[in-house]
Amino acid sequence: MPSNDFRYIGPVAVSCPDGFQWNVKAEKCYTIEIYGPINGTNLVKGCQNILPEAFPVEPRDSTQMDHIKEVTGSDRIWLGMRKPDDFSDMHDFRYYSDGKRIEYQYWIPSKPNYEHHKEYCVLIRPDFNYRWNDVRCTILRKFICQL
Repeated sequence: MPSNDFRYIGPVAVSCPDGFQWNVKAEKCYTIEIYGPINGTNLVKGCQNILPEAFPVEPRDSTQMDHIKEVTGSDRIWLGMRKPDDFSDMHDFRYYSDGKRIEYQYWIPSKPNYEHHKEYCVLIRPDFNYRWNDVRCTILRKFICQL
């Protein structure tokens, strides 16, 4: 059931579902709460348990990344991108929602390094200025979702 939280973008009103909030700069609805912890393997399922059309947060430009920095605080948060199991290129990370290769990147220097061929998932590291780190998908971390 949609909330009464409307935002007007030109002549169009944008409404986010309950539990989500519109971000004007990022032009997306994001979950209001931080959820988890969950492992990276179950990340999509975690968002879709909140709302079937939701996906883990996917920063596609610096504006979206700035919003994500604001809401994560000191938590290490999963991002909605993953290295495919069947690609050997260590820099080939793709978005969960559409499978497209990531173009905007905000990695910690020397990352991704795909250490021991086991780091398929990506999270934000507040202790490294909210840059991205490739990690094992089996660890437990918090997450936020977007529409």
